Amino acid sequence: MPASFGHQGNYGPGMYFVSSESSGDNEIILWDLTDDMSGTPALNSFAISTTAYSPAADAFQAGSSDQLDNGDCRIQSAFYLNGILHFVFHSDIGDGWNGINYQRLYVSDLEIASDMFGLQGSYDYAYPAVASFSKTANSPNVMIAFLRSSEDTYPQVRVVNCDQDFTWSPSALVKEGETFVDFLSDNVERWGDYTGISRRHNSADPRIWLAGCYGADINSQNAFNTYKTWVAEVSGGSIVNTDEPSIGKDVRVFPNPVYDLLQVVFTMTEREPIQIELFDADGRLVRLLYRDAPKAGENRLTFNKGVLAPGTYILSIRSNTQILHNEKLVILD
Repeated sequence: MPASFGHQGNYGPGMYFVSSESSGDNEIILWDLTDDMSGTPALNSFAISTTAYSPAADAFQAGSSDQLDNGDCRIQSAFYLNGILHFVFHSDIGDGWNGINYQRLYVSDLEIASDMFGLQGSYDYAYPAVASFSKTANSPNVMIAFLRSSEDTYPQVRVVNCDQDFTWSPSALVKEGETFVDFLSDNVERWGDYTGISRRHNSADPRIWLAGCYGADINSQNAFNTYKTWVAEVSGGSIVNTDEPSIGKDVRVFPNPVYDLLQVVFTMTEREPIQIELFDADGRLVRLLYRDAPKAGENRLTFNKGVLAPGTYILSIRSNTQILHNEKLVILD
């Protein structure tokens, strides 16, 4: 598993990779690519002792005798920050129950500290993804997204915070499962395989975006007892879900490319405060174009490009609770 950089920017030259034994072991392998590919890289590997880990049993779900495939102990997600490789996977937390296995590999010392999070005997926790949740690079505080299921709950998406002392917060529900999963002819249903996570790099306070699967019906496609993907933004105090937007799908941004004037036409299903912002290609806020509560129905706004430099931008429309629309915008001389 390649390790991304935990905050904005990059590390290197070279790159770190980390791997576990899918069938279980008491070692983790660190791979060190010593230079960029444009240089003269060597690939070094180091076997590092850790607490023994092994796969657990498949997971239960409410409403069906079909179980959910827990896969194995392969590392699901990793990032590097301030000399530490953070990575997660799921493994047996006891008596065949799946738990989140979170580990910190200290690169200079080639040592690992780790801890498990789960609830043996009640829930299976699986398919985790980890991102930095710290204001500074010196803090190893992380947020972990994961999937959960049990005999009494449908497959759902949750998050949990772990601080520098491996103190865990209570997990928070991101998206509740709506039904059981029974999509395959086998009695073991696919689950996972990966949960997505990314730190929001243009935010002053720690925030992450996540994507995870939950049990649902897709009525428009006549697909029942299957999965949908849920996308949400998580901050220190709230979870912002991207569902049931108050803006219609017929957003028009024209002309594009923009030479002089730009028009944004959209329909609001209800009156709600929104803001329209312009970000550059690196995700930095360039200009706040609009902040108000437009009327329900069609709205037409006109903006002058002003002194904006030629280039590619992202025009983002959002309310206080969710992203409503994003669109790439090209500014010309």
